[in-house]
Amino acid sequence: MPQSELNQKFFEEFCQNLRDIGYRVNVGKHISLKDDTMQKAIRTKQLGERYTSEAIEKRIAERQLAFNYVKATNHTETIELEDSSYFLDRKSVV
Repeated sequence: MPQSELNQKFFEEFCQNLRDIGYRVNVGKHISLKDDTMQKAIRTKQLGERYTSEAIEKRIAERQLAFNYVKATNHTETIELEDSSYFLDRKSVV
């Protein structure tokens, strides 16, 4: 499965996890959340730059890349990372 499809799968799981804990999730240009205690939905980008659609998708992709790296290095094989700078200039992980 191509990495972009895998990242989309994990993004969809992320949204489903939010739904499972009681949020209504709308994904369009932005992600918006609403639960029963809120009068109206809030766009996640209003929570800060780390919560824009792009930032969330990037963190999911980074975690998947890290998971693939750990998974591969726990075996006898080695892998070449397409973006080796991930481990060098990573600013934050949520």
